[in-house]
Amino acid sequence: MSLPRYLKPKKQYLLERIGNNNDGGYLVNSKSIINSKSLISFGIGNNWSFEKNFQNLNNKCKIFCYDNYICSKTLFSEFIKEIILFYKLDLKKIFNTFIKNFDYIFFFKKNKITRHYVTSNSIKNILKKEKIIAPIFFKIDIEGSEYRILEDLIKIKKKIIAIIIEFHDIDLHIDKIKKFINNIDLQLTHIHPNNFAILDKSKNPTVIELTFERFPEIIGTSAKLPNKKDQKCDPSKNDINLRFQSK
Repeated sequence: MSLPRYLKPKKQYLLERIGNNNDGGYLVNSKSIINSKSLISFGIGNNWSFEKNFQNLNNKCKIFCYDNYICSKTLFSEFIKEIILFYKLDLKKIFNTFIKNFDYIFFFKKNKITRHYVTSNSIKNILKKEKIIAPIFFKIDIEGSEYRILEDLIKIKKKIIAIIIEFHDIDLHIDKIKKFINNIDLQLTHIHPNNFAILDKSKNPTVIELTFERFPEIIGTSAKLPNKKDQKCDPSKNDINLRFQSK
């Protein structure tokens, strides 16, 4: 069985790649970034290339990052491990880890990052605590916890200009995703399969990245997938072909 038709964008939209090559990069129209006043980013890990690229495009936007893992101590401990294993690892890898620590310090000196477990009240509490100015851009990659905040996103949909969200285990939560798409009042402009995850019994991806935008730019009558700017999340694995139901 193929993926539901509602997961396929209705048109071909103008998109740009923001963030790293492969994992950490996403497709979205840069105008959605330029017209944002706030970026709320759930899920950073050790890759903030999207947020850096976002800031390069719009340095007036306030950036708020939330992740339960990332902090200076965890990055520093990774660096120490590299030093301990110096003779077993190549110099390039150690140097890159060293640079990442300094990049973390400089980037998050200007932007706020908070260690945070995402709950159903996260968005409500953040909007109350921080000076979040609309229109808001959301980037969400939180390993399954995205389902906890879908209703809260719908409640503030008029304040949102764009959402990039990674949905996990979609074969188990497809009804929740459908409800979200039907109620978020944003246009689905892109879908990309994450090839780090397993396939379901029908050979469909179980993890997908979706882009939603309020003011998309249409450049064609039908979506062309994959987009020429798409890249495999894991470059060492085969890509996943998307198949959609005809109706």
